[in-house]
Amino acid sequence: MNKIILILSLCLTTSAFAGWGVSGGLTLPSFDNDPSNGEYDSTFGFSIAGLYDHKLTNELTLSANIGYSQYLSDWTVGNQTAEVTTSYLIIRPLIHYSIMDVFTVFGGFTYGLNMSAEYEFSGTTTKYEDIPGVDVNNRFALNFGAGYLIDLSGLMLRPTISYELGLNDAIEARYYFNKSAQDIRAREAS
Repeated sequence: MNKIILILSLCLTTSAFAGWGVSGGLTLPSFDNDPSNGEYDSTFGFSIAGLYDHKLTNELTLSANIGYSQYLSDWTVGNQTAEVTTSYLIIRPLIHYSIMDVFTVFGGFTYGLNMSAEYEFSGTTTKYEDIPGVDVNNRFALNFGAGYLIDLSGLMLRPTISYELGLNDAIEARYYFNKSAQDIRAREAS
């Protein structure tokens, strides 16, 4: 299933679209609910990144972001529910277009290298990093969003809202998921 991820972030840079900076914010994943893969309830995760902005023209800026993103959700298949935490090393090149001096729109793509995935089934106390029948893939996504510039005496604060539209299946589940939860509960009970 593909993810659509809402990202609310704040960027702090050394100048308006020129120089080094940091970015941090909240992520809210939304999963396509394919009945064969179960149902998902999303919760907020977080994202943090270093960035570099390079002004190409007065209106266009190239931005390169490298950082860490975490996505959280509850995943239910049949009568089994697991808390799922996935973490990615994110590489995100973007092009910003300044509509006005302080308002921009942007687009680009995201490559997310899967760093870890943890699952904790309800009714158990152990976190598992590998569940038979569940594959967590690297992410490929398109990004688009908007931002606003606030001058803080030489530092620029840039609140943004963006969407990440997944181009590949971020998580793939097979029929083993339900059996895995039952086996884990049985092992912990004995």
